[in-house]
Amino acid sequence: MENLNAKGFCTSFDIQGGNSGLGSELGVRRDAAFTEFYQPITANQTARWASPRSVCNPAFDEEILSEVKAAWQIEIPPTASKCPVRVDANYFVDLIIGKIGGNPQQYSATAKYCGFPVRKDKFSFCGTKCCTLGVDGVDHDHPDDPRNANAIPCEIELSGVPSWFGSDTLQIIPAFDGNPYNVKITGGHGILKACGKGGCSNEITF
Repeated sequence: MENLNAKGFCTSFDIQGGNSGLGSELGVRRDAAFTEFYQPITANQTARWASPRSVCNPAFDEEILSEVKAAWQIEIPPTASKCPVRVDANYFVDLIIGKIGGNPQQYSATAKYCGFPVRKDKFSFCGTKCCTLGVDGVDHDHPDDPRNANAIPCEIELSGVPSWFGSDTLQIIPAFDGNPYNVKITGGHGILKACGKGGCSNEITF
């Protein structure tokens, strides 16, 4: 077990109580003056914050919740909802994958909150049926818009980090370039799709 009392130390723990998988991770970063909590830990062991920057790399060894609490003598805050909307009979989450620019090898997964009426009161980027979530749903031209605070928490809570799948001989690099929402196709033939908490995306045939 690493020295959890070291200045500037970062660690992660599994909020379900074990040390398996990445989907239920919560991370902790401690400095001399503060303690921060963040989630989730990505496949390449970097932290995805509200902004797309990476910190705490690598995440060092994973500790279980009881070890972190015992070492730092702190209470872990409950994972209260930060998303103002829910999936119900009138609303659903749509996960869409498409090319990154004109690159035929790189694709990205984008979650959208869909239904009627379209919740333009809660999200910045909305069409006639859906509002974009995640980093793509943040209006960087209007940083003080309160709706910016909803896109990323709702993506995490309603869709989560996608799992990438390639069928047949399709060769893929999930979490390409350190971004779990991106994938790169390196060869082969088959079908590409991504799946999140709300279901799977459209399928693209190669």
